[in-house]
Amino acid sequence: MQNNASLESLAAADGALLTMPERSGRFDKDFPIYRFDGTR
Repeated sequence: MQNNASLESLAAADGALLTMPERSGRFDKDFPIYRFDGTR
């Protein structure tokens, strides 16, 4: 994570939690989406 930026959103779908960072790090870089299904 960049300084003064952290996880921006939280959603629940299909029994998993989804989140993404506030910033991707660069203007030409896609945002990663992190998925937590309760096990890993």
